[in-house]
Amino acid sequence: MFSTTPEYRSERDQVQNELDDLKRQLEVLENLKATLENQKADITDICGRLDRFAAIWGYVRHDAQLIYDGIEAAIGDEGSKKAFQRRVSLVKDSYTKLGDALSLYATTINTSKSL
Repeated sequence: MFSTTPEYRSERDQVQNELDDLKRQLEVLENLKATLENQKADITDICGRLDRFAAIWGYVRHDAQLIYDGIEAAIGDEGSKKAFQRRVSLVKDSYTKLGDALSLYATTINTSKSL
């Protein structure tokens, strides 16, 4: 049979208290894990969006450099100037479409967040 001495009861109570404390800590850790798992999906989503934005920004930077180079080359040469103006017009049209697409993307993102 089990011993019921005061020393045994004291030791048993101490072990029970430690067990209860460990159970509370485990519950906190499980809640923290669930929170972090939810954040993992959000962070992955944010990183994907940042990657897409970085790619778009790379294209914009590249086009800006081409425009700058074109301006430098077009100075003083009428034929180059007209060709450059045509290229700028094409780029402007492309960026208008990109702006419209990014506006739609932002609207879609804002709408999905409010759901």
